[in-house]
Amino acid sequence: MPRSSNLFTHTAIYRFALACLTVATLITAIQAADTIAYLPRNTLGYVVVRNLAESDQKLAKFTSLFNPGVPSPLALAKAITGLEQGVDFEGNALFAYLANGNSAAVPTPLVLLPVTDYKVFATAVGGDVTGEICRIRIAEIELLVARLGKHALVMNVEHRDLMRQVLSTRPEAAADSFADWIAENDVSVVLTRFGLAYIAKYGWFVGAPSSEEIFVEDDFGEIVIAEELRRRESWPLVDFARRNFRGMGLGLAIDDASNARLRWKGELLKPIAISQQPAESPQQRLMGFAAKPYALAGGGDLPTRASEMLAEFMTSLSLQDAQQQGRTEFTRQDWAEERRSWDLAFGGVQEVSFLLVPPTEGEPLISTFFARLTVEDSAKYLASLTQSYEVANELTTRSKSEIKMLYDVTPKKIGDVEGLAITSDLDRATGDQNVEAWQVLLTASLGAEHQLAIYCSPVDEKHVFVGLQSTDKLLEFIEGFREAEMGLANETAVQRTLTLLDAEVPFLQLVNPQGLVEVTRSWMKTFLVLGMMPQLPLYPSAPPIAISLASDQLSWQGEAVFPEETVQGLATFVTNLEKMLGQ
Repeated sequence: MPRSSNLFTHTAIYRFALACLTVATLITAIQAADTIAYLPRNTLGYVVVRNLAESDQKLAKFTSLFNPGVPSPLALAKAITGLEQGVDFEGNALFAYLANGNSAAVPTPLVLLPVTDYKVFATAVGGDVTGEICRIRIAEIELLVARLGKHALVMNVEHRDLMRQVLSTRPEAAADSFADWIAENDVSVVLTRFGLAYIAKYGWFVGAPSSEEIFVEDDFGEIVIAEELRRRESWPLVDFARRNFRGMGLGLAIDDASNARLRWKGELLKPIAISQQPAESPQQRLMGFAAKPYALAGGGDLPTRASEMLAEFMTSLSLQDAQQQGRTEFTRQDWAEERRSWDLAFGGVQEVSFLLVPPTEGEPLISTFFARLTVEDSAKYLASLTQSYEVANELTTRSKSEIKMLYDVTPKKIGDVEGLAITSDLDRATGDQNVEAWQVLLTASLGAEHQLAIYCSPVDEKHVFVGLQSTDKLLEFIEGFREAEMGLANETAVQRTLTLLDAEVPFLQLVNPQGLVEVTRSWMKTFLVLGMMPQLPLYPSAPPIAISLASDQLSWQGEAVFPEETVQGLATFVTNLEKMLGQ
């Protein structure tokens, strides 16, 4: 079939699926597994929407904050498709992409639409009331439909053979490890191992060239493309996910009070050991942070293997950058050294806490970021960090890159503690002293000397504090932990967010939108000098967003919690920004 025809039918089913999914917001009385159990093994990814009527009300209330007067998703979908009779508006709806064995690069979409009475549904759309595969026409789109359990299965007309395969799939309710997680979301998006491999190879599920390549499982149990997945064709972040996770999910849950949760889950390829660290409350995770203006604050335990996986990801970014620039001077051993430099930098880090505050007038913009690392041994960690920079310097010296960031690592007394100063001259590294815009940016971010300075202070055997550009500000950050500050945790706005969290959280990061906007406004002033950027409106005061992260033996998971007042504040900010940009 000509590509143009394929593209049309692909777009047609996508339009239909989008309309149906906008309608679909499923019922909690029906388990998510009842829907996803019908998906075949070659599924790339899928979207589940729970409880049509209930979710429609939630989403309508949520979206009305940003676009008042817009019809609800359910009303809009009914108007587009004309579907109503026989449809179960309290059932599970699903949209999925399947890997097509005849052409791996052109995925096949399908829709499972819940029905109360298939005969009524089929009669309304002009289909076969017995449930056999037949052609129908919905919203001027010609499609195939058939009965599958308590659902109507809808696919493109050219996929009749694949549709028969789906209909013959024996449902296994426990086959998908995401089923229980999906049941807690209003809307869920899940990428399978096949889907992660597909995106790493081709990009998202549109516009990929036709190919005869098929998905296979290699000797290590990883899903790959036949003929190997070449890194220069891959997306680093997705390729990283493919190599470490069996599947990844993103979900949205909105409660009756319009508090929103953006949830995520990654099922690990290999089970991991879980550390037996004592659990802490959200308030305890904020110990050490004073009640001062902030953009980011918080921290906690890192999931097992986080340091190892982060080192792998940073190495893949370096490799991708080198290949994109056509630099092929590094050997396999050189890249092994690159990986070793990251392992030395991240290895042994057990916990991490971050603080980002809005800068004051005239101070270097990056001097407002701080971190506290909990490590196995402070002295050994600083020795590893020093070695990491030495390896990086050696590789940089031998590279053909035009920008050579070389670092000097020297002892530095920070308060009463002997630490490290890691410095790099940006003028020397880039050679752009005559580029005015770059010089203005360097002065604003680093100070007049254009020198990046990273200060590391091992305050005790287990903790290393890190700050940029200023030892005085780093000492202020350290003092908060020495005094066991709890001021931030006791703020009213913070307490509002903490009430929405579990009693114990391994990792908690507060994100203050008002503080982030102030940080952004400070950075944008630099560009305003050059006439390159508009100004931002002030952000209304609101509770912070809370980001949590946890892990078990089989998965990493977490969520970003948005209190209702925070969502309203975002809506107000967006409205004011639109007004400002429209002037």
